Amino acid sequence: MHWHLLKGLLLRSRSPFNRKVRLFSEKRERGLSMSVKKILDHFEERCLYVFLPVMVIIIFVATVGRYTKMFSLPWSEELSRYLMIWMAFIGIGLAAKNGRHFAVDLIFLLTPTKIHKAIKTSAIVAVVIFLVIMLRLSVQFTYRVYMMGQLSPAMYLPMWFVCSAIPLGFLLMLIRSVQFYVFEMRKKDDGAADDLEQRSEL
Repeated sequence: MHWHLLKGLLLRSRSPFNRKVRLFSEKRERGLSMSVKKILDHFEERCLYVFLPVMVIIIFVATVGRYTKMFSLPWSEELSRYLMIWMAFIGIGLAAKNGRHFAVDLIFLLTPTKIHKAIKTSAIVAVVIFLVIMLRLSVQFTYRVYMMGQLSPAMYLPMWFVCSAIPLGFLLMLIRSVQFYVFEMRKKDDGAADDLEQRSEL
């Protein structure tokens, strides 16, 4: 509270020192916002970069221990299975961000180019409605599991935490699908504007 007050008083002043303080404060806030944006933009990739090697290492070590009969990891199968579930649901967000989900392109080949934007808009509306419904149902399911207080057999993990991958996956897919749609529309608008400029120059 006191720091914000002091910063506000300093920023209102026009002395060289206060200008430096203002520039430092703006640079700090810009750097923080860029760091948060970078983390959010690559959230799925960072999670998968961690989960996949951990799962592979756990399975490898457990397999070596089982075949050599030197040690046993009774929780390895359970943990690797839960990591796979989390990777699958985080992966649907990553696929939506890159536009890698399966789509039927035949309708675009059979229709004129003028209505392609309307078709894509209708498709994203249908996808958003579906994901909102699934997100609501998955949150309700996870809450019911939470209320049951169920634990996993080997690691005694709360099962609601494992099941929370489901609403997280649908939420990521919802956000990334809208982002990809906006990106595609802007790219097409920019391309159309460039074509218009080139024609006007000719």
